[in-house]
Order: sequence, then C-alpha cells, then structure tokens
Amino acid sequence: MIQSKAIDILRSLSRKEFLQFGRQVESASQGSNKNLFKLYKFLKKYYPAFDSDKLTKENLHKAVYGNARYSDPSTRKLLSEIYKEAEKFIVIQNVFASKTIYDKVLLSEFDTRKLDNLFLSRYEELNNYLDSGEKHYEYFLDKFLTEWVHIAFHHERGQQHKIAMNIYKRTEYLIFLFLSDLFLSLNDIQSNKIAYNISSDINLAQAFIESFDDKKFFEYIEKNRFENKDVLYIYYLGYLALKNFENEEYYYKLRDFAFKNIDKFHEASQKATVIFLANYCTRKLKKQDSEKFRLELNRNYNLYIKYKLYKMTGENYIRSDLFLNILTNYFDVGKTKEVVRFLKDNIENIQPSHRKNMLAVSNALIEFENGNYGESLRNASMIKSNTFLYKDKIKILTLKNNYELKNFEIAKELSNSYRIFLTENRNIPDLQKEKSLKFLGYYNSLWKIYDGKPGKINIKDMKDEISKDPNFTESVWILEKVKELIN
Repeated sequence: MIQSKAIDILRSLSRKEFLQFGRQVESASQGSNKNLFKLYKFLKKYYPAFDSDKLTKENLHKAVYGNARYSDPSTRKLLSEIYKEAEKFIVIQNVFASKTIYDKVLLSEFDTRKLDNLFLSRYEELNNYLDSGEKHYEYFLDKFLTEWVHIAFHHERGQQHKIAMNIYKRTEYLIFLFLSDLFLSLNDIQSNKIAYNISSDINLAQAFIESFDDKKFFEYIEKNRFENKDVLYIYYLGYLALKNFENEEYYYKLRDFAFKNIDKFHEASQKATVIFLANYCTRKLKKQDSEKFRLELNRNYNLYIKYKLYKMTGENYIRSDLFLNILTNYFDVGKTKEVVRFLKDNIENIQPSHRKNMLAVSNALIEFENGNYGESLRNASMIKSNTFLYKDKIKILTLKNNYELKNFEIAKELSNSYRIFLTENRNIPDLQKEKSLKFLGYYNSLWKIYDGKPGKINIKDMKDEISKDPNFTESVWILEKVKELIN
C-alpha cells in the first residue's frame, strides 16, 4: 500500500467527485502529460479505500510506463502531479459550489478587465444574494469584502462621490464582524479555561473588552436602525451571560431571545447560540447540581437535535462525545424512556466507524440505569476501541456496575488498573485527570465503609465534603451511594 498525500486527497473524494476528477484528468492529459490519465485509471481500481496489497509503487510505475525499469523519482513525480491536479479540482469544486466565492472572483476579473457594466451588475446581484440568505457573523465578512471591492472600483475611476455613503456601511460590517467574533472568542477562552485549565497570561481580547463601554455602544445600536443587528445581539447576549454568570437573569434573557429569533439565523449562528446556552447550563451544573438547569440543558439539547446542529464537516453526524452528553442528560432528568427513543432515532447519525461502539456503550448505560448491572457489563464488554472517550466511560461504568453487584475483588483490581491508566496517560488533560482521580478516591472509600473498615473516614464528613464540592466525575452517583450507606 502506498503512503502518499495524493492517496490521502483522493480517498477523501466522494464517488461522484472521483469520477468528475477523472474527466478533469483526462482533459488535462490531452496536452503534454498523457501519463496522468494512465495513473488515474490504475488508481481507480483501488478507490475508495486504497488499501490493497497490490497498490505498490512498482505496480503503479508499470501501469504507466509499461516494462520500463522502475524509477522511484519518476513514480514520486507522478504522484506529485496527480496531487496538484486533485488540489486544483477541489478548489474549482469549491468555487463553483459557492456563489459568494464565484462572484467575488468575477468581480475582481471584471474590475481588472475594465468591464464596468458587468462589474456593477454582478455587485448588485451578489449583494441581493447575501441579503436574501440566513444570517450569521460571516455575513458581515462577506458584505465588508464586497463593499471594499465596490469602493475600490469607484476610487480607481475617480468617482469617490458615488460611494461616500458606502464607506459608512463598510465600517458597520467590519465592526459587527469584529464584535461577533470577539464575543465568540471570549466564550471559547472561558470554556477552555474551565474544561482544560488552559489560559494565557496575555489576553488581548479580555484587555480590549475591559476598556470597551459595551453598554453605551449597544444603547446606540438599539436607538438606530442597523440591518441584521439581531445577529450581533445574540452573540452579545451570550457574552453577557458569560460575564455575569452568577446572575441568571442574563441566561434567561439570552434563552428567550434565542428561542424567539433562532429561525432567522444561519445554521452557524444557530449552533453558536445553542452552544452558548448549553455551556452556561453545563457550567452551572458543575458548580452545583440542580434539577432546574438539568431541565434547561435538556431543552437546549433538544434544540440542537431539532435543527440538526450536530453536523460535522458537512455530514449529518453527531459527535460521539456530544451524543453521550445528551444521553446522560436524559438520565439526569429522569427521562429513561426517552433515552431509548433517542438512541433508536439517532444512532444512524453517529459516524459509521463509531456506531457499533456507541450502540454498545449506550445500551450499557441504559441497562445500568434500569438496574440490570450484569447486562450492562455484558454490553460494556462488546466495546472494541482504544478511543479515550469510550475507554474512560466504560472503565467508570464497569467500576459502578461491580460496586452495585458487590464484586469487591474485581472492583479492587479494576480500580488499581484505572488509576494506572489515568496517571500514565499523558493525553488526558490535567483537570480531567484530577476529577477522575477524585472519583476514584471516593469510590475506594465507599468500599472501605461498606466492608466495615473505614479507618479514619467519617461518612458524614464525606457527605458534607462532596455536597460542598461536587465538581468531579460521577459526583451524583457517589453522593447517592454515600447516602445509602448512612441510611
């Protein structure tokens, strides 16, 4: 099997694209390089996996050059040429698939070629197209760049008077774009700090926002008529909810505005909005578990599913970690029956390579919640993956199942194994490792108390300690088991 950038890029093409690429290569081969189409025909036999033992450089060379002596430089040159052709193909595909990109290229060419009437006509057409679509922050970028080209066009022709008012619009688009992305970035910075304990001593975004009178600015926005200011406003509300985290009034203001206006927005803005809402709820629950915010999170996840905001790289697949988070939330709000329906309705939305493992882990979780601990262990044993997401989830679930089944010796061995897994795995973020090790400490304490050998452990003190600081893995389950031992 050949390891090559050319193979990687060809593997990424859909069947339709691969056939279209073949026609492009055939056309290109009509000129000087007739070997390129021979190479394509050889590679076509191994599409889409390109993993056959017969796919070797020697066989490739023979398919193109016949019985000529093998030359590695010639073979590498062929692969380089088809890679460049594939690059050109996906760029052309992208340009033709996006009217915005296509029209921007035309505007540039019309301007350069002094085709003024065609330029002005295409400018109006592109503007109308952008204004007619759903809106998100990239809309402001497209409008800004289009307006910039339009203004430059008239400047070069000594017609500044025709675009004096357009300069105001250009600055509006630029400011709306900057602030929208700034509010998104501030949210991402905070989320990464909380989830992974990653931050920088130099934070220009924070320095800027602290010196910016956002309240006064948005009062001005509200008093004046600006097109699509709702798009900017939803990002601003997301920022305010983050900034004023302890004041839930800002969350509800964001939520109510989002639910009222979400149909107006482009998919990207819809997704950003729901992420704002879900992140807020998740952070609240990490700080202090509450039925209120479990239900709020459930409502936000339902919005995520309704609008199919889980798409990854243009495909209708739910990220595996998000799928498990949604599944867990259903359990948290007591909707066990809905979990089964959610699994049935959405398992096909998991990437095919993850589907069997996700089905197994989901069924293991469902059986655990239903009290079928042996069946839960059976489903857990069906998972065949080295992916951290599955390994970590199953290790914890297996520990919980064995506690419920009172398999002390097995649990002891698994606990030691899990501790080694956590301490020796360098790919686990420090904060996540800390939370999991804290779970493991309490888990082992449960066994000691259950076994009548608590030592210095005071179970009531342990309960109070967990209640005050529940920010660790499976804290709700641990607290439930502590209460059972007290009673």
